[in-house]
Amino acid sequence: MKTIVLIGAGNMGGALLQGWIGSWQHEAAFNVIDPVAEASDRYPGVAFHTEAAALPAGLKPDVVILAVKPDKVVPALKEVAPHIGPATCIVSVAAGVGIDTIGTALPAGTPIARIMPNIGAMAGYAVSAGFAGPDVPQATEALLDDMFSAIGPMCWVENEDDLHTVTAISGSGPAYFFAFCETLRDAAMAHGLPAATAETLAVGTAITAGRLLEGSPTPEDLRHKVTSPNGTTAAGLAALARDDRLAHLLDRTVDAAKARSVELSGAPKT
Repeated sequence: MKTIVLIGAGNMGGALLQGWIGSWQHEAAFNVIDPVAEASDRYPGVAFHTEAAALPAGLKPDVVILAVKPDKVVPALKEVAPHIGPATCIVSVAAGVGIDTIGTALPAGTPIARIMPNIGAMAGYAVSAGFAGPDVPQATEALLDDMFSAIGPMCWVENEDDLHTVTAISGSGPAYFFAFCETLRDAAMAHGLPAATAETLAVGTAITAGRLLEGSPTPEDLRHKVTSPNGTTAAGLAALARDDRLAHLLDRTVDAAKARSVELSGAPKT
């Protein structure tokens, strides 16, 4: 049985925990540290503690997951330090805190990984991307892959700096789709539809597109299937693509979000 310590059971940490309990087909013992932690019927068999000092004596977990705000990562590690063994892997889901910074609070050689699940975790379906530090054994990386794949698609990047792009795509990406929904709704209203009807159609269409994407090889494949030559969809897509405006807009969007991620991390711009 694997032993997992989760530090932080707020929106993200709580969502991850609920997803693992419901979907991860692996025998594991969870200990949760959170200042306002309370046992809940939603988390059967999970031990909750309000501070690291309350963890069972001698506990050396396989994985410690940091689901706290970036400025709390190092303090949280210092509190849980007595329970970190040489094989304990530290996994941070906090944005902008690099492995070098995390390592300042740990003994040399401690396995460290960063994994960035997105807000979909709150709906039971998160897209995640991670970077495993050089001290993370393959078996541990496989365990982490198994954990995060249980709540949605999981992939790994080869360079830690690529997590800035991950943040700009899957981290911030849901908001881009929300903004597109808003704009499509507003366009429907501008063309005469009542507000409630416009909202229903715009949001429902986004959900429809997402469900279709789940079963399709590629977005291009779906786009071709739903676009009749010289039809209404073709006309609308042509307007979106004119002068590469959509491509340029999204490139600027990702560039801005990525630059902000770099800025927040304190890393030098490249």
